[in-house]
Amino acid sequence: MPKKILRPWTDPAISPKNTTAQTVGHHCYVWFRFFDPEKGEWTHPVKRKPLLVHPYSKRDHYQELKALVKAIDYKLNVEGWNPVTNSSAPAKFEDLPVDDQITRAKYFTFKEAIDFAFEKKKADWSSRSADCYKSVVKFLKDAAGTLKLLHKPMSEFELPHFKALLDETRKSRKLSSIGFNKYREYLSSLVSEMIQWQIVKINLVHHIKTKIQDKHNAHRPPTADERSQIITHIKNTAPNYYRFLSVLYGCAIRPDEITRLQVKHLHKKEGVFRIPAAGTKTKEYREAVIPDWVMDLLMELNLQNHDTNHYIFSAASSWRSREHSFRPGPKKMHTHTTTRWWREIVKEKKGLGIDVSQYSLKKLSGNDMVRLQVLNNMDNLLELPRQQMGHANQSMTEVYVDEHKVVNKELIRKMMPVL
Repeated sequence: MPKKILRPWTDPAISPKNTTAQTVGHHCYVWFRFFDPEKGEWTHPVKRKPLLVHPYSKRDHYQELKALVKAIDYKLNVEGWNPVTNSSAPAKFEDLPVDDQITRAKYFTFKEAIDFAFEKKKADWSSRSADCYKSVVKFLKDAAGTLKLLHKPMSEFELPHFKALLDETRKSRKLSSIGFNKYREYLSSLVSEMIQWQIVKINLVHHIKTKIQDKHNAHRPPTADERSQIITHIKNTAPNYYRFLSVLYGCAIRPDEITRLQVKHLHKKEGVFRIPAAGTKTKEYREAVIPDWVMDLLMELNLQNHDTNHYIFSAASSWRSREHSFRPGPKKMHTHTTTRWWREIVKEKKGLGIDVSQYSLKKLSGNDMVRLQVLNNMDNLLELPRQQMGHANQSMTEVYVDEHKVVNKELIRKMMPVL
């Protein structure tokens, strides 16, 4: 039985072995050996000489030999070149042995490398994160095409290439400082995955400075008057949607996570939602406490009469009216449905015309939790919203909650001792 050869060629090399720019001559060439699967044996050395145009120097001659080594190496590793038949038939990457995958990955172009990194990391993301990355990858490839970097070997990328890529993306997408920093973060994450496969050696994106972010008031919570106006209107016109928003505010659960809540996730005796890892953004199991008043609203749905796999807030079937949305059923609701309802009812001029987002209720919830702790003389004001929101650390909670800063300022203003 013939011996199985994992890689049927030797590394191309310059001959004689110790050739330098000073000793190079017409007798020098590039050679390698190839295993002929039909004969079951190694071929005689395959020899190639560079095509040189007169006049040329020894240095030019030596550089051409080195370039020929790289060219033959690329044809063998990437194009699947068979010098015996002079044909190319590259195997699918996933069908190659691991050692050959590692070798092939070193020759990836920018397009191949970023697509490869995306596919490898996708398994760890939620569907929403995957969509975000997919969009970023698309526009980064568009920018690379404009800069003629799309088919440049990834191993040859230097810091200015990454900087030019992000700058072109910012220009074409008209990104704000926040948008630029987001693309930088996503690109850095993908390059980090490339390092795991030795496509690149270091993450040069880390060396690109982030942009100073403009002061903004993203997802500002509604004022007391706006809050009263919004809730009163939604209660009267869309009571089922009000129940959904009550879970968002009272339990501080993300809208896309709420749309995945099933009857079996609600535990009435303990008063919690037990959210499986697959249903969370962070891919970690967590519990969210249900306030008594929210539980009362949920009990109005008679969940005990529904299949445990039914969604608590499902999408209406095509034959149903809009009134049947946000009720228990077998059909999962798309997250965009909830934001569309908010936009039509709250933000658009034909609705209330109030410029606040649905997601602002999460910030409102966190700030109310801080006030609740102050009233009960509790310390560590960020801990309660951190637990309820399922954040790994309080620094993440501070992205959504800022009432503790107001409390601290008030404490200094009123309690700071006299000098």
